[in-house]
Amino acid sequence: MNTGDTMEMFRQMKKRIAMEHWDEKVKFLGFRNDIPRLMAASDILTHPTRIEGFGLVLAEALAVGLPIVASNVEGIPEVLAGSDSIMVSPDDPLALREAVLRTLHREPHEAASASEKGRARAEEFRIAKRTDAMIQLFDDVLSGRF
Repeated sequence: MNTGDTMEMFRQMKKRIAMEHWDEKVKFLGFRNDIPRLMAASDILTHPTRIEGFGLVLAEALAVGLPIVASNVEGIPEVLAGSDSIMVSPDDPLALREAVLRTLHREPHEAASASEKGRARAEEFRIAKRTDAMIQLFDDVLSGRF
């Protein structure tokens, strides 16, 4: 739900996008049910944030092979480990810009390799795999192996 300060932030962002004539490239789509399809059709996912618990959006992007540039804050490195995603300081917009440009200008074979690594990493977050891991943990605890 976007209210108060959040709505004002979106108004300011839309105003800036229009001023810079980026409105053909940047779209605010609202609520969608087809996120995996939209991600698969995208060139990059940028996730600049100062706080992140888990980062489900990152796992979803990895699953479709989307390149990711994200902030290096707690929660994100754990999700992106083993992928070729780039993490930058949340306080360094120039590093974010450089990482986005570097990602968008990768050689095709580098992009394909990064995409494959991302998909492989996303497999670790499949529900069946997580469920098996939880069952194993419970078994270990109950049998005193933990």
